[in-house]
Amino acid sequence: MQFQKAMIPDDVTTFEQLVAWAGACLNFNGFTRDYQERQPSAALGDQGVQAEFERTGPFRAYDNSPRLLFRFGLKLKPDYASSIYAMDYQTVEEVLISAPNVDFLHPSYQA
Repeated sequence: MQFQKAMIPDDVTTFEQLVAWAGACLNFNGFTRDYQERQPSAALGDQGVQAEFERTGPFRAYDNSPRLLFRFGLKLKPDYASSIYAMDYQTVEEVLISAPNVDFLHPSYQA
């Protein structure tokens, strides 16, 4: 899905808020897409990496403070190493293929 600045809510005023907002949009709207890192493991007795990262938090940190945790393994375009891309972020393949949930969008944005 093509991102538009108008989607960002007015109360996103710091880089940290922007990262948290974008991370929440990707996790909430795109968690079933192709960024699973490891399948569930009977040997390890867990559900794989994906199950942990579908849930963003809040988690309790070492100092017992609540934290949001986002971790993404975003797939790159096959030609990511070519000279046609100036920055790594330009080579990331899309996760979202439909508009984010309306709760995440700026009220004036009309999809």
